[in-house]
Amino acid sequence: MTTAEWNSLSISRRTFIGGALAAASGVAAHAQTEGPAPKRGGILKVSTYPQPSRLDPFTGNSAVDQTVMWTMFDALVDSTRT
Repeated sequence: MTTAEWNSLSISRRTFIGGALAAASGVAAHAQTEGPAPKRGGILKVSTYPQPSRLDPFTGNSAVDQTVMWTMFDALVDSTRT
């Protein structure tokens, strides 16, 4: 191809990004509609290093303690008003 032919095929950066975002959102929407509904309940396995020192929300104050407790206790309390 000649330079003139390559220049006639070029698109703007804005057009390219817009097309890429449109394609990505279409793929994401398609991926979300496939498959069975999520199953509620089950077992959550967490691996941390180091081990949490406490699992008591009142006394556990390290970052590892907070991370593990947030995973365990987050769904137990709902703060939205009804």
